[in-house]
Amino acid sequence: MVLERFPDFWSHELVSLTSEPLTARLATTGRHWSPRATGFEIKPLPGAPDPADTPPRRLRQMREIARRFAFEDRGAKDELYELRLMPHPVHRYQAADAGLVDGALFVFAYGTNPQALLVIELHRDKEAMNWHYGCARVSGDAVSATLDGKPVFAVAL
Repeated sequence: MVLERFPDFWSHELVSLTSEPLTARLATTGRHWSPRATGFEIKPLPGAPDPADTPPRRLRQMREIARRFAFEDRGAKDELYELRLMPHPVHRYQAADAGLVDGALFVFAYGTNPQALLVIELHRDKEAMNWHYGCARVSGDAVSATLDGKPVFAVAL
């Protein structure tokens, strides 16, 4: 297939995974994005396993935790799409000074098009280490999620 003409515009899907204010600015045009609120929330993970002692074992646990979630995308014409968990996290991180022992960012996609994000983190406080999760939409459609079959996240159109 040969494109005779490029689209007149590009679309971008941005999401903030921080509790701090931020601004993203496109250097070429000066256009910017600065959300009033993130809408992203980290919550304790119910029924979480005891954290493993090594990064490879924790990654295995995070993958098992991610499989407990199911995401759906509802399009503008009310079509319902079950989203697929991509097999590998797209980012792995830690911030030991902030009490973040381990974390991973998983993508749920329609085909290979990312529609939702799942953040899984292991936090350390003074007494224990505990698993947490957060969900985010990276789609223009309505997205919802369940954890073990129970609703935990929804963003409407």
